[in-house]
Amino acid sequence: MLLIFETHPVQYHAPVYRMLAQEFGIPIKVIYGADFSVRGYKDIEFGQDIKWDLDLLSGYSYQHLAAQRSQAGQPRPNNYDEVSGFGVKAALAKNQPAVVLALGYSNAFDRQVIWQTLTQGAQLMVRFEANDGAQKRSGVKSMLRAALLRLLYARTARALYIGARAKQHYLRHGLARNKLTFSPYCVDVSHCQLDPIEIARARARVRDAYSISTTDSVALFAGKLSARKGVREWVEAALQLPSDVKNSLILAFVGAGEWAAELRAQLSLDGAPRSIFFGFVNQTGGYLEAGFTPDSRSIIGGSEDGTIFVWDLEKRIE
Repeated sequence: MLLIFETHPVQYHAPVYRMLAQEFGIPIKVIYGADFSVRGYKDIEFGQDIKWDLDLLSGYSYQHLAAQRSQAGQPRPNNYDEVSGFGVKAALAKNQPAVVLALGYSNAFDRQVIWQTLTQGAQLMVRFEANDGAQKRSGVKSMLRAALLRLLYARTARALYIGARAKQHYLRHGLARNKLTFSPYCVDVSHCQLDPIEIARARARVRDAYSISTTDSVALFAGKLSARKGVREWVEAALQLPSDVKNSLILAFVGAGEWAAELRAQLSLDGAPRSIFFGFVNQTGGYLEAGFTPDSRSIIGGSEDGTIFVWDLEKRIE
């Protein structure tokens, strides 16, 4: 059996687990350290309450360690940082897996998973969002991190790398090339698939609603508007484009976060591409409504987080 440990149900991981169990017949079980993404929680980077509107738990076997915490008189974790290694050792001993998949090492829960897997003798498989350049570290920290990773990867049976930088990370820290398997990000798009005719109609409706001409190009950033996600660098790159390109470019943001206000201000300056901030939109959601004001000079729209937007068509600003 493959035993997968994850801090909490993730909207783009659950469909993969469901497919592994139902379509490929792989015996898996997922052990979750917490259930806050199902109950609803305050996401620090989004800056608002989040509750995903997808079914994250059906179609595969799982267990929530959060329930055991409650039974033991401990509070349930309400965010990623509060997830601990409680119950990991017992879950491994009970399930006796042949292989364990660990998805990180920065959280106390993940570190406990790795330690207990190696201690109890199961094969360790990892799929880390590994990138050696993501954080600046001192020389001492870099050396210590490199030494610990080499020890870990020497006992790793297989690593699933997400992209080129993750592959370079594993190779740099001593993992053999024949132990690497490509495992890119993937999402379940079945809930938003349309036939070609409906796609064309939907495109026309959206472009008409937001005054996007057929000659305009739209660049989409979907996610948390935070420093960790690199949204500022994305905008800075757009600002460096030639004027004729920027004049026909629209930057669309689906998401929320700490940089939203600063980005709005930056993109309201002369010479910046036109921008549209839709706010947070859930997995199966869309825009609530959009329409022209009575004088036909502005568009009013809204998103699922309750935010109302007004676009001035003449000045091309929000």
